[in-house]
Amino acid sequence: MKGKTLVIIGLLLVVTNAMTAAFISSRIPAAAPAGAVPAGGIAAPAVNREPPSPQIQTIVAALNNDTQGWLGLRNADKVASVEAMIILFRERENVAITKSPEEYVGKIDAMLSGNESMKTMTLPTLIKIAAVMEYDFYNGQDKEALAQQVLGDQLYQQNKARLGRP
Repeated sequence: MKGKTLVIIGLLLVVTNAMTAAFISSRIPAAAPAGAVPAGGIAAPAVNREPPSPQIQTIVAALNNDTQGWLGLRNADKVASVEAMIILFRERENVAITKSPEEYVGKIDAMLSGNESMKTMTLPTLIKIAAVMEYDFYNGQDKEALAQQVLGDQLYQQNKARLGRP
């Protein structure tokens, strides 16, 4: 009985990861030629960002499994991946994350540079941890209770001290 349950749970995790990757892939716009106007005729405001790699959908799908390759990615791919995950949080979980993807790229770089074991975590998990640590994860839950729940007691206390909170 336990073996069958573990197989079913494993299959559900694989299907969920595949569905998440497909959802995210459908939300990442393909790189348009410079000066191109979208079908609706209204160009998006200019943002001084380098376009992501043509392989961005594959990169995002891989980051849904672990973040082993994160530190080796181009910054544009990191920003596009974080932006896609923030959109995913908003559309799937009705969560607002207000800080820029660029800010979270820096935080995730720091988290992964200092801790090898964190590289086994998925990008959505790292973004949630970083956003909760910054009190920037708006899901309707009390911020302190959410931070304690997500971070655990020890990291919660360290984070409060880092932010100078009583």
